[in-house]
Amino acid sequence: RRGALQVRLQRLVEAAAIFLVDAVESKTDACILWPFAKTKAGYGKIVIDGKLVGAHAKALEFSGNAKPSRRHVAAHAPQVCHQPACINPRHLRWALPAENM
Repeated sequence: RRGALQVRLQRLVEAAAIFLVDAVESKTDACILWPFAKTKAGYGKIVIDGKLVGAHAKALEFSGNAKPSRRHVAAHAPQVCHQPACINPRHLRWALPAENM
């Protein structure tokens, strides 16, 4: 029984990773809403290398936009998107916490 649960969890992790890669490679200008685990505020979350991280931040990183500094956070571009679950890199930018209000 425990082995079956581990297999199901591994498949879910793989599905989330595939969804993230597909979102990064997408050419759409529409929101791409994260369908997996979310924070209470509605932001997507994913486990990568054993760490729970924001799906939108990883989408931005994987799209080739390196994080400028440790202080920067992934933020939705306010003129484009207001959906916390959106992971479309075209809707995201790096911002300092004071800029992400």
